[in-house]
Amino acid sequence: MSSTINTSTGNQPVDPYKAKCFEDPPLQQKVEDMVNFITETKFGMLTTQLSDSNLLTSRCMALAGQEHGGIDLIMHTNLFSSKTMDLTVHPSEVNMSFLDPANGSWASISGTASLVADQETVKKYYSPALKAWLGDLGDGVHDGGPEDPRIGVIKLEAKMATYALTRKGMIGRAVETVKSVTKGDVPAINSLRQLTEQELAELASEIISGGIGAELKDRRRQELIDRLDRARSGALGRDPGNADCAQEVWAALWLCPVDKLEEYVTLIEISPGSLAATSLYTTVVSTDIIKPWLTTRTERSVASSVPGTSVGAASPASPSTPTTASPTTPNPRKKRRLDLSLDTTVSRKGWQAMHHNEEGESLSMFWPPSIIEEWKADVFGGSNTELCANRISVSPEAHVYWGKGYFALKPVSMSEDQKSLELEFYWLRPVPRSSTMLLSNKPSLEGSLDCSAEASYLFDVETNSRIRSGHKLRLETDDPVNRPLPSVKLLKLQWALQRLASLSGAAEAIDVLLDSDDEENDDMVRLYDSPEDFCKVDDVFDDNVL
Repeated sequence: MSSTINTSTGNQPVDPYKAKCFEDPPLQQKVEDMVNFITETKFGMLTTQLSDSNLLTSRCMALAGQEHGGIDLIMHTNLFSSKTMDLTVHPSEVNMSFLDPANGSWASISGTASLVADQETVKKYYSPALKAWLGDLGDGVHDGGPEDPRIGVIKLEAKMATYALTRKGMIGRAVETVKSVTKGDVPAINSLRQLTEQELAELASEIISGGIGAELKDRRRQELIDRLDRARSGALGRDPGNADCAQEVWAALWLCPVDKLEEYVTLIEISPGSLAATSLYTTVVSTDIIKPWLTTRTERSVASSVPGTSVGAASPASPSTPTTASPTTPNPRKKRRLDLSLDTTVSRKGWQAMHHNEEGESLSMFWPPSIIEEWKADVFGGSNTELCANRISVSPEAHVYWGKGYFALKPVSMSEDQKSLELEFYWLRPVPRSSTMLLSNKPSLEGSLDCSAEASYLFDVETNSRIRSGHKLRLETDDPVNRPLPSVKLLKLQWALQRLASLSGAAEAIDVLLDSDDEENDDMVRLYDSPEDFCKVDDVFDDNVL
């Protein structure tokens, strides 16, 4: 980082604090660290320009929610208040700042605010605590409830952000400060970071925001899981924190859209012993979702692994296509670069096996109709989902790791001309299989892995370096009509189900059957030794086992 230099300071930085404390870690880390701080702090000062002057004013506001990976902020407002008028006149001169007085960490977010008054959004973020601020006017309408016409939502879309996180504890900061003052230096007690307009614009273009475990960091999701746990613990006569459910249901609750989770929780709160509550122990997530995803996908992989078959996407990923090697392999470049393909979708047969019909009945437990319709449209939309466009060329070993559920691909962004698609690669560490899991047991999806749990690696053939979680892959085509890129909607389906299978421990069903590590055949990787082996998958998903 360069610092401003002028004649009055010689070769010393004008701003020694910034020079000493400024850090520029990877974008995803900067975003996650700031979002975590904001989520924990919760209260901040909203600064707006007064509607009738050039003066600024600040008001203490509580976060009602966060969107777009936590970067965009949601707050409640009285639509007839002065701040609403301020934002109506000056929507682009807005700042929200946060401070932790205990350690000095802070954040400042500037952006554009919008006012939302539609009932769907208001109900989505409504909190009963609003009644204390709005009161009940006694007319049966202005009662502080979710349908009170005074309630609106402020959405602050971040355009730039600066924040500082304390590096040391109270004693450490005091010691560092004294030492620095003695030496005429400035203390390096903070990590000062910035999210530029360009970086936030890049995030805004993402198809899916956040890292591999973005859903797990959602404060609203955590609150809903806690509510669910309290409702079920009470119904079971247990202390809070002791309610359980089937492992695959647990995984789905932590990954599904938060709005769908809220519907689910509300049903169980109303009637803790209802059919909805009983569904916490259902096996349909395994039998009707995960099993068809794993088995129909690998069944087609068997067919695509025949010698001489090489199916690729419109263009290989750049800057390189992954290859693999063990730690003792002298030169991964000698591996065959393109042999097989990852099938990023599910066939029509697989979709029907997944739901018994075309409507997605099992998925509807955890995903809203709008998302299911998107997936269904691409599966049943008249185009052949098993065409080359929905396959990504990889090395034979990467193909096997895909079948084993060792990694998932997150769709990040698609260019406006549909000629370039960016993906992110993430290693998965399967959760050990268990019949039940505590609702309060928060899953872990690590975002900094460089290999599988079995120490299997993938390498970038251009740099000869290990491919780590977060590694970017770019697919390109010169003709999006005749040689289209993979369907983004089906990549989203893959992203959801691949992680669901991993957290459910269901990937073990495939892993125990695949034994390709001992086969030294670069021309063909067979996922099963015989048709009988494929049939054994059904045994792993037997209701008695799950």
